[in-house]
Amino acid sequence: MTTLLIFILTGLLCSAISAYFVKGQVFPGTTISCLHECTTHIDLDAFQNLINPENQRFYESKLSGEQLKRWRRERDRIVMAYLKVIASNAARVLYVAQQLREDPIESTRVAAEKVTASALRLRMNSLVAMARIHLSLIFPLQSYDSVCCAVDYPSFVSSVMWLVMQQDPRQTTSVLSAL
Repeated sequence: MTTLLIFILTGLLCSAISAYFVKGQVFPGTTISCLHECTTHIDLDAFQNLINPENQRFYESKLSGEQLKRWRRERDRIVMAYLKVIASNAARVLYVAQQLREDPIESTRVAAEKVTASALRLRMNSLVAMARIHLSLIFPLQSYDSVCCAVDYPSFVSSVMWLVMQQDPRQTTSVLSAL
């Protein structure tokens, strides 16, 4: 009975901690009109090239053991940096979208609900991908193919653009260039 209680309490604690990290922080003063100033642009082509399995196979065939280890460490460090920016962008957008869920205009509320769901999913998947990369540093033989496949940044950006167009169409270009 005591063991079961310990497992249940540990599970609840882990759930609370993961919910805290997924939800993100509070960014006072962040509105949809200043979203382009507080988010960081992601070069999606470069990110996708880093996680491309074909590129990994190419480097594995061309580099020696020590060079391959160095290349993997460097790639993992860069991918982690991308994932941190993605998670941060998602947290900031999540904060704005949650505030817009109370908007009097129904189309804005619907868009904010979709962006909230998308931002939560993206942030969670980014954090899981970062954990899996940390594991790949410990167990280097782990396949890298599926580490970042769940990070669907383009669909996140399109849902944010829909929300921006509902709220302030003049900001669409600036927010798109920032994400």
